[in-house]
Amino acid sequence: MTTKIDEARTFAMTRHGETPRKIPGGRTEPYHAHVLRVSAAVRGAGGSEAAVIAAILHDVVEDTPTTVQEVGELFGDEIATLVNHLSDKFTPASAPELNRKARKQAENARIAGAPDEVHLVKLFDLIDNLRDTPPENGFGAQFAEEATALLAVLRGPEAIRALVATAATDLRGKHDAVQAVKKAEKAARVAAEKAAADARKAEKAAQ
Repeated sequence: MTTKIDEARTFAMTRHGETPRKIPGGRTEPYHAHVLRVSAAVRGAGGSEAAVIAAILHDVVEDTPTTVQEVGELFGDEIATLVNHLSDKFTPASAPELNRKARKQAENARIAGAPDEVHLVKLFDLIDNLRDTPPENGFGAQFAEEATALLAVLRGPEAIRALVATAATDLRGKHDAVQAVKKAEKAARVAAEKAAADARKAEKAAQ
């Protein structure tokens, strides 16, 4: 028998389609793989059916043409309310007067008052996003900082909160290591170029 969770999975996979999601190592995967992992984690942590369905659908309003109203018509008002809470309200389009930092602060303040199910989904969403953010793209440190700021307002089991904190620390460490290598490579390149220039100058002076 098809359950509401099954229906939500099918809906999310259809709406997200084969939209690619970049993951470490230069690989990609269908975007719906992310929401299915998050929902599985929520279910494994004892989340309610509503929380599991909201996890499956947590990005459909942000990333597809789906509306909150449509979610409500298909899955009920409770799920629509949770998905609405999980959908960013402060975006470059909706709040162009705010920079990224201000938008994130506003989102955090909004999420702080959301239902517990929303916080549980957000915790596992953060874990998956932190683990899937490539440290070499220069965004790792910023996202780790943003995740830590969001974690400060989220409620949930301490063990899961600790996983978020660890994932943020790991990403920051990997990002810093990558940047250190890039800095060393640049310094070596500059030194080699200077040495070559000095050699050419000395050779010219000796002529």
